[in-house]
Order: sequence, then structure tokens, then C-alpha cells
Amino acid sequence: MTTERPLTYLSLLLGLPTVAMLATGAFSLGVDPFGLYRVLPSRSGLNVQKPRQKGHERMVRAADLTRLAPDAVILGTSRAQVGLDPEAKAWAGVATRPANAAFSDGSPYEALRYLQHADAQSPVKVVVFGADYLSFIGSGRFTSDFTESRLAVSPRREAHFFHWLDDVPSALLSLDTLRLSRRTMLEQETPSYFFETGRRRPATMEARIEEQGGARGAFVWSERDYADSYVCAQPSRLETHLADFDELVRYCTERKIRLIVLWSPSHARSLALLDEAGLWPEVERFKRLLAERSKDFELWEFSGADPRTTAEEVPPPGDTMSRTRWYWESSHYKKELGDVALSRALDKPVDESLEGWGERVTPMTEASVRARVSSELAAWKNSHPVDVAELRNVLGSARAEPHCEASP
Repeated sequence: MTTERPLTYLSLLLGLPTVAMLATGAFSLGVDPFGLYRVLPSRSGLNVQKPRQKGHERMVRAADLTRLAPDAVILGTSRAQVGLDPEAKAWAGVATRPANAAFSDGSPYEALRYLQHADAQSPVKVVVFGADYLSFIGSGRFTSDFTESRLAVSPRREAHFFHWLDDVPSALLSLDTLRLSRRTMLEQETPSYFFETGRRRPATMEARIEEQGGARGAFVWSERDYADSYVCAQPSRLETHLADFDELVRYCTERKIRLIVLWSPSHARSLALLDEAGLWPEVERFKRLLAERSKDFELWEFSGADPRTTAEEVPPPGDTMSRTRWYWESSHYKKELGDVALSRALDKPVDESLEGWGERVTPMTEASVRARVSSELAAWKNSHPVDVAELRNVLGSARAEPHCEASP
């Protein structure tokens, strides 16, 4: 005759999953694949590198800003994430603990909220914001991996006292994280996706060039991606994103934070693609609206077609070995050019060969600066018919098979 032991059964029923969950959490905490907790010492072959940070940047960045307690923050899109270095020499005497908190496909609302998150924990005194047109006409105010509850304050600036616990279920206790922790251990020869201060490592961009068969292949790859977005662009969304930007400006004004806004550097080909897509009048309108607001912040123009920087020659088709000095592809600039932009915006000297690149914009000078950029672009297009034809082919393919999301 079998003796029933309901308490033993219930203990096993409840205890085994609990033990499994705790074991998962302990292993994931030790490996810490996203670099959120840093409880255990770094050990070679176990948890030094964090290549699986990719795809989880909003979660990673919230923890980074808590850990770093920065007094200066870089905000914006992937252009700023790749090209603006918190460890650049230009920060000397301006800030002691800069951090890069820019996002892939970042929006003005996300920039505002991560600034508030950082400032709530340690006062921020300088913000550099990379303003890119596409981020001001995006389909939503934030992406699917953004959550308010992981930030130190609510949109109403009410404290979230346990915000640092928000990602524990997904970052420590989930089966997905268990798998990512195992993969992180096996991929310790691959560098972390981000540097400690938040900038994306260049290895990811170098790998793209190799994958695309050289620099020109990488340029065309990037332009195909942007052409898909431009074909589906809805400029009417600009007003919503400008309202979020205005709130960011108000926040900086209230908190006496120095705000520097950059029209990010991009290669002349990227501007020509916007022009060929029929969006140049909207880009100029966007710039005009920002300039009208610039009495409350410092605004810098770094686009155009300057042969020293934004219009450097791209290796010809078939050249798989040559590389461009300043750009990974037509949209993303390298740290070396970002360092020059930071030096100009932060009032630091630059090399004589680059004197005059970059221009401070005010409501009074906006029209002349905009006219200069448009004139440079027109001249570049006239002198680069092969590049323009290539861009038109890219746009033609995007228009033939548009992949547009439904409007929210």
C-alpha cells in the first residue's frame, strides 16, 4: 500500500522550478551578458566581453547611466552612437564623466527620457544631441524595447525607486538570457558591442565593410536601407517629434544644462539620396524650424559637401581594398570626424587643415547656412554623375518594392 505524501509532492512541485529559476539567475548574474550588474569580478573566458549587448541597447544604456553617473551625455541616433566619443580630448575642462546614450533609431522622446534618467541620479551639465531628420519623422515616439519603468523617474518626474529591478525577470531569470549567457561564454574572443562609456565599437562597422566587399559596397548597402525609409517617409510626423524636442530644450533650460545640437555629419551621397527622394525641401524646413528655436541652445551645422570631410571621394566600383578616411558608409561617420565636430562645438582647437569646417547657426544666419549647404550639394551632384546614377538606381529599386509600415 502506497503512502501519500502531499506535502512532499507540493514541495517538489514548487521547489524544483524555484531552484531552477535561482540557478538560472545565479549563472546569468555571473556571466552578466548585457553588463547590467557587474556583481562578480571579470574573469577571462567567462564574462569580460559582452557581444550580446547588441539588440538590447536601451536596457544596457539605462544601467550604464546609473553606473557611470555622467556629468555630460551624448544623445541622438546611431550616427552619434558610432561617431561621438565620450573619451575624446575635446571634453577636457568641459566635463569629467561623459557618456554616450545615443540609440539606433533613437527618437527625441527617448533622448529626453534618458537625459532625465541620468540627471535624476547625478546632475548633468552638458548635453550634445545629434539631430537627424529621419529620427524626427519616425513612426513612433519610442521603439518596442523602450520601457518607462526602467528609468529613474517617470515622465512626470516622479521617482521610480526600484527602477534598477525592472529588467531582472528578463535579464536574469529568463530562458532567453540563460541561452545568451551560454553564448556569451563561448564568444569571449568577440569584443563587447559597446565601450564602457557607451560608444559602439568600430568592429561592427568594419565587419559590415568586409561583408559588403569593400567601402563602396558598404555605402550602397547603407543607402538601400535609407532609401526604403525615404520611400515610406511621412513628414507630417515632424510636429510630434518637435514637441518632444521642445520639451528636451525646456528641461535643459530649467536645469541650466548646456545644450549643443548638431546637424550630424553625413557623406554628400546621403544628402543627395534625400534630394533624389524629393525630401530636400522637408529637410530644409526641419532645419529652419530648429534654427528658429536655437535661442535656447547652441546649434551647429556639420553637413554639406566639403571636399575635406563630407564630400571625400568614395572608392570606385571594384575597389575592395581602399577605405574612406571619415566614413564607414554614407550615413555613419567615424570617431575621427566626430572628434573634430566635438572640438568645434566645445570651443577647442582643430587641425589647421580642417579650420572652418562646421558652422554655428543662429536664427539670423540660418538662411545663409542653409543656402550654402544646398549650393554645395548641387555642385557635388553636378560633378559626380556616376554616384548620382547609382543613388537613383537604389531609389528605383526601393520604389518598385516598398516596405512601408502601416501608420499608427
